[in-house]
Amino acid sequence: MGFSHLEILVFRDGKALSNQPFLNKWIPADSVDRTIVKGAVVDQSRAPQKGVLVWEDLSTGETLFKTPLDPSNGSFLQIVPKGVFYGYHVELDGHFSASQNLDLRNYKGALVIMDSISVYAISELVTEHLPVRINNLFFDFDKSKIRRESYRELFRLVRFLLEHPRMRIEIAGHTDDVGEASYNLELSQRRASAVARFLVLAGCNADMIVPKGYGEQQPVNPGLSAKARQENRRVEFLVLTEN
Repeated sequence: MGFSHLEILVFRDGKALSNQPFLNKWIPADSVDRTIVKGAVVDQSRAPQKGVLVWEDLSTGETLFKTPLDPSNGSFLQIVPKGVFYGYHVELDGHFSASQNLDLRNYKGALVIMDSISVYAISELVTEHLPVRINNLFFDFDKSKIRRESYRELFRLVRFLLEHPRMRIEIAGHTDDVGEASYNLELSQRRASAVARFLVLAGCNADMIVPKGYGEQQPVNPGLSAKARQENRRVEFLVLTEN
């Protein structure tokens, strides 16, 4: 018998509130054609949040369904069919949610998910300049061309910026430490510039977007494992000012 679980943690001041699942009962998942995902969203005081978990098909850009959070405890449960490349994020008033993805296009058998989503208060993005990782952003190896599966994620950022036109943001590109440092710096700049160009073409103010590549200079994981290097390859945005 297989099980599936999604742990969603609300981040405040850049720190996770807990390392343990909010719900400790495991629910059996159909190992053939579906996965059951459950979790909870609470704030720093453990107060439940009213919002929805939005599920998207990253291959087509389609919104598939929205899972309401239980207002009594912030929990949710959703059955997701296999065969889809899912993106998901939280919609919560006054917050911006990072996103995650779940690739079930070629997955067979039971599945266990242990994951988290960072949810940031917009006021903290402004005052604390917290970097938000653009997780559902995909490039081919050693390239700066944005893949189609990234469009839904970037259009969500476009909407956020259009709703907050006074925000000036930095798009920060980062690489791992494989290869020459000078080349990695140039690649990270090209990727950051590609994201900035996408945002501008979609209607955002170019004067409010600063693309900057950092290469391998700011790793989030100092390890040398494949997992560490994957974590270090990223593009983030952070709010510089709000006039």
